[in-house]
Formats: sequence, structure tokens, C-alpha cells
Amino acid sequence: MKKLFYLLPLLVALTAGCKKPAVTPTPDPSKEPVETPSADPGDKSDDPSADEKSEDPGGTGIQVTVETGEVEDVTLHHALFHAKVTLENAPEGFQPVECFITYGFETTADELISGGGLDELSAGTSDWVDIEAETEDLGADTKYYYVAWTKIDDVVYKGKVRNFTTKKYSDYAEAVDLGLSVKWCSVNIGAMEPEEWGVYFSWGETVAKTTFTWATYSLCTEFGGDPNYPGDMTKYEGVDAGDKTKKLSLSDDAAYKVLGRDWRMPTDTEAEELISQCSWKYDSDKMSYIVTGPSGKSIVLPLAGCRDDLAGGLIFSAERGFYWTSEYQSGEGQEPSEANILYCSIVGSQTPKKEIITGRLDRYSGSPVRAVARE
Repeated sequence: MKKLFYLLPLLVALTAGCKKPAVTPTPDPSKEPVETPSADPGDKSDDPSADEKSEDPGGTGIQVTVETGEVEDVTLHHALFHAKVTLENAPEGFQPVECFITYGFETTADELISGGGLDELSAGTSDWVDIEAETEDLGADTKYYYVAWTKIDDVVYKGKVRNFTTKKYSDYAEAVDLGLSVKWCSVNIGAMEPEEWGVYFSWGETVAKTTFTWATYSLCTEFGGDPNYPGDMTKYEGVDAGDKTKKLSLSDDAAYKVLGRDWRMPTDTEAEELISQCSWKYDSDKMSYIVTGPSGKSIVLPLAGCRDDLAGGLIFSAERGFYWTSEYQSGEGQEPSEANILYCSIVGSQTPKKEIITGRLDRYSGSPVRAVARE
């Protein structure tokens, strides 16, 4: 459903935050400088007079110029749009017109404007007008086309079509050498800053989602059609079912598939090493643990909770952290519907009680992934 934001005819910027916990409501703006993708020189509006003065067909003699500006501040989910409409020879008392920017996947101005694109943003007409769209409005690593336009007496005037591509999750991932057997990633997958929660995955799935039940889990059947209970695991079934696989293959590893070939999910041993060989200090401002390794370098693990729609959605946020490892309960007599996690929690405010262990969680649950570097 398209949204319509109305701005005053002044230089303004709409902002919608989405930083995650405490402190930084969801997105995660990574305060690092972000390169601004430039428009593709080959992109043209289907109107040959794009970004040039046009006489009003109505015969008023008004010259209308619509300019589609370049985008700025492009991140995973956010972009700042610029547009300008200039009217010359307008008669006294002529009412200002609205300037619109429409963005989407269509590649021509007519297609974008007539179809409404993915979103249509509205602004006043004074010089350059800033329009901002962010968070859930844009997808990561996605190419969008956009055009500025206006309408006078049912005649549409449009600028040229430009495009930009949002950032990739891997653009924010850096390998930190804690002095352990592997280097750990600086952020959760989907986060732009270390304390941000990122996106959530079911174990063995490589696409982030928002609903987590057995019915939405791709690696099992339902038990009698009841979404509250799993039937059989269809992959990684455990030794009792004749499956000797102990951990995820790279094709089912969210870190490898989303961040790229340089990353993978940690093993149980690597998670235990992070616990036993590092110092853990809780930071109440970031609602995260600061984990410092033998090298003196640190990573931040936010208490991002987990997502379980059989238990109400997002649970234990800012209180507990659940981080998938690449291994599951595969042994004899174990329950293969459970996978292993690195678990950390903080309880209480005056005298917090820390608990940092490895554990297990139902595989359908949504948990963050903190990757390690592949050697």
C-alpha cells in the first residue's frame, strides 16, 4: 500500500528511525561515511524534454522545469531524495504546485508515475526539497528507479529517471581478531552498528523472515497439520534417523549465503572458546555484552532476544541473547528439532546476574547470527 508524505514547501527531511534496542531504535544507522551511488548516465526519461523547460500546453506561457536530483545517505534501507520544480512566467496569484518523487522497479517515467511505483513522496516547490524514505521502505542490495514530477491542469511534467542501489549486509561486516582460533564479525547480519540487533533467521534457513512457527519452518513437516508441533525434520534429522550430519552445510549457512564466501556460522567449539577465553562486560547503555579477547580487541553482542510466534513474537529483547551455531542436537537420543546456540543474559538492574553458556533452541525460532571469518 503506497504511503504519501506531505512536506512544507521548505527544505525538510523526513526521518523514520528503526534502530534496534536501547538507544538506537531500529535501523541501525551505521555512522560510517556512506558512498552515494551515482545515477546511471544511460538512464533517460521517456520524455525527451526531461529536465528541460517545457511550455504549458494549456497556453498560459508558464515554463515548467522538473529536476530529479541524485540520492544521498544510501544505506541498507534508507535513501534521501532530492527534487526541484521551477515555474517561470507564472501569472500573479498562480498557486504553487506539488512536486512528487516516485520510486520503484519500473524503468521509465510513465511506468513509475502511472503505476505509482512502490511509494510516492510529496513535497512543496521551493528550490531543492528533501524527501527521505527509509527502514522498511527499501530492501538491502536492491536497485531502485525514481523520477520527480508534477502536474498542472492535468498535464504531467517529469524529470529524468535515475537509479540507485542500496547497500549490502556485507558492507558493514568487518573481521575482528580477538586472538582466538577464528576472527569474529563486528556486527550481526543485517545490522549497521555493533549494538544493533540485525535480522533473524530460523536455523538452517538463509532468508530472513518475520514469522517464526513450525508451519513457516522450511526443514520440517507439520505434525497432523498443527503449527504448534513439528512432524519429521526433512533435513538434518540426527543419527536416530540415520543422518550422521552434525552441522550445517555451507548451502544452508546464513552467514555464508548472505554475507558471502568469506563468512560462516560458528561451531559449538568456537562459541565455547568465545565464552571461556574472553572477558564479558555488560554495557547497560548499549544493552549488550562487550566481549574482549586475548588480543585486547572487542566485539559487541547485543541482547536481541529471539522471535517465536508461538510465544508472542519477539521475546526476551534487551534481556537475553540467542546466537545460532552451525550445529544441532544430532546425537543418539537427542532431539534433532533443536539446534545449538550461544546464550547470554542479564537479569536485574541493581546487581545484574550474568549467564553465558551454550544451549539449544527449537530450530524454527528466529535468532540473530554472528558470523566468523572463513580461513
